[in-house]
Amino acid sequence: MNKLEKMSYKGYSFATNPSVIKIRHRARVTKNSVPFQAENTVSFGRKACEISGEGELVGYDCEKQFAEIRKLFLSGGSGLLLLPGIEPFYAFFQNFELLEEPSDSLIKYSFSFCEDTSAKHFEVQTPKSYIAKGGETLWDISYDNNIAVEELLEKNPAVMRPDLAFDVGEVIRL
Repeated sequence: MNKLEKMSYKGYSFATNPSVIKIRHRARVTKNSVPFQAENTVSFGRKACEISGEGELVGYDCEKQFAEIRKLFLSGGSGLLLLPGIEPFYAFFQNFELLEEPSDSLIKYSFSFCEDTSAKHFEVQTPKSYIAKGGETLWDISYDNNIAVEELLEKNPAVMRPDLAFDVGEVIRL
C-alpha cells in the first residue's frame, strides 16, 4: 500500500487511512442437480464489490472529522471511492457506525461501501499522478509539471513538507 494514497470518497480525503479495509468480490454462481447426471454449474457474472472496515479519527478535531464523514454518508447517492492500491470506482456509502464512546481526541468507527454497478459509471477518470524516481521533492515535481506546490500539498495531505525527498515508486497526485 502506498503510504501517500489516502482513502477518499466524493472528494473528501480521510485524514488517516482506516486500520482495516476489507474488499469482497463475489460471483453469481448457480449449481443445479440433475438426477443421474453431473451437477450443472452456471455463472451469471459478478456481484457488486463490497468494502468494509474500521478506523480511528484522532486529534483535537476528531469530532469535526466525524461530522464531515457523517455529512458525506447522509448526502446519499454514489460517489467516486479511492482506496489505496486499487483502481477507483463509484460506490454507495452504505454504513457508518460509531464503535464506542468517543474521547476528546479519539473516535473509533466502522464503515461499508457497495459498488455502484450502473452503466453510467463504468468509465472512471483516474486522477492524474506522478511516480517518484527517488530523491525528488514536491518542489521539483511542482516545477516539472507546472503545478503550484500549494495545490500539490492540498491533493497530497500526507506530505507535511514540500522539501522532503520521495522514495522510488511513491505516488503523488497531480
